[in-house]
Amino acid sequence: MIRFGILVCLVAAALSAASPFCNDCAVTRRELRGLCDYIAQNKRDMPTIFVAGYYMRTLVAGYQILGDRRYLDIALAHGDALLAKQMPNGYWGTGYGNIYLADTANALGEILALDKHADPARRAKYFAALKRLVEAIERDKLIRPSGALGTGFRAKPDGTILRLYEDDYTVSSALVGGETLIWMYAKTHEEKYRQWGWNAVNWVLGTIREDGVIPYILPGEYADPRVKGDPENDFNLWERLRYTNVTYVGEGILSFDLHCGKPVWQAELRRKFKPVIEFVLRTQNADGSWGNTKPMLRPDSNRSPWNKRPFPDRRRSAGAVNVLTWWYNHVEKDPRALAAVRKFDRYITNPANAADFGMLHRCPPAATATPQPLHTDEDVATALTGRAIADILMPGVDSSW
Repeated sequence: MIRFGILVCLVAAALSAASPFCNDCAVTRRELRGLCDYIAQNKRDMPTIFVAGYYMRTLVAGYQILGDRRYLDIALAHGDALLAKQMPNGYWGTGYGNIYLADTANALGEILALDKHADPARRAKYFAALKRLVEAIERDKLIRPSGALGTGFRAKPDGTILRLYEDDYTVSSALVGGETLIWMYAKTHEEKYRQWGWNAVNWVLGTIREDGVIPYILPGEYADPRVKGDPENDFNLWERLRYTNVTYVGEGILSFDLHCGKPVWQAELRRKFKPVIEFVLRTQNADGSWGNTKPMLRPDSNRSPWNKRPFPDRRRSAGAVNVLTWWYNHVEKDPRALAAVRKFDRYITNPANAADFGMLHRCPPAATATPQPLHTDEDVATALTGRAIADILMPGVDSSW
């Protein structure tokens, strides 16, 4: 067992050192190590399931890259606790009320990452839990007539459903379609899961604007593509979450591409997603980050609750890295993609930049008597960016099931 552990460490070190995406892989490894240690010490009991899912995925990747078994053990224990939170109706609560399919798919990404490291008993439980979820989605007609996935439900804290959100939703369509359903297809080879996944992903691809901007479609929150000429609706739809969409939608798109096993669909997906790659390359900031570094101008109207709080788009932008590494390794060896990822690597491994970006291992929150929210924008930034840093060191580590 000791020899095996040493071998894991040596292989992980060799693989990460060979990555073309880091400028100095030793520096990037230290950044990942510091982040994983911070998560292990401070975030193993994060109550918000989607943030916790990304934290645990960073730990799983940290185990694969750095060879520290402690990270995997924490993530496995967290996965056990996550399964225990599944409600009798098949869904999970978000940790802050209501049932959202997008948040659920984010959270279950940790189960997908853990599966290959788990013992047979755990793997059987993983499959049973995801199967119950997918059966609930089918039963409750959350697969919309358009092929998109729905948003979810308003619900009581105990999971009692109050009403259905009558919306096609960009993020749930990409993540449930591109990850959850395709994982189920990979496990069962039942064609219906692959077809549902393609229908959802293809619906998202059909919404992308010619300039590569992905709309954030959520009609119930004033982001409705059928509404024309309304400044707030246009802002929410096209401006507010451009890079958040690259991160979340890109995650589902690349996972579908890697695991659907259907070349015709892959070719169409890549053709339709190409403008997004061009958008990401064209709009990278000079410092290597993405997104506005200054507050965005808000519309005069404030019907949406989103317009009453800061915009987190920049801090959710690191998934651009995962999209670019996938594109470079599996679609097109575009030197601009390689250069863009290396530029972000230089940015995020600078401690001052990482603190400004919201990385909590570089800017831990000050002690305060004020009750803290279940998660902060800094939590989201830290959790999502961990996945990007891991991908710089070992491309595809998070999406290799």
